[in-house]
Amino acid sequence: MTSNEQNITKKLHQKARHFNWDDGLDGLYKIIENKKCDKGTALMIFRMGRPEWNL
Repeated sequence: MTSNEQNITKKLHQKARHFNWDDGLDGLYKIIENKKCDKGTALMIFRMGRPEWNL
């Protein structure tokens, strides 16, 4: 992975971490669908969505 790809991955993670959930989920879908989104970021989004409420 090049340094530019790593930078994009880090930016996606930061956007997800500081995402305002009151703005809807479209922004999170864009992050998850991005090919540079790593599994750690996707898992963080899943956990921040508090899935235990629906299980």
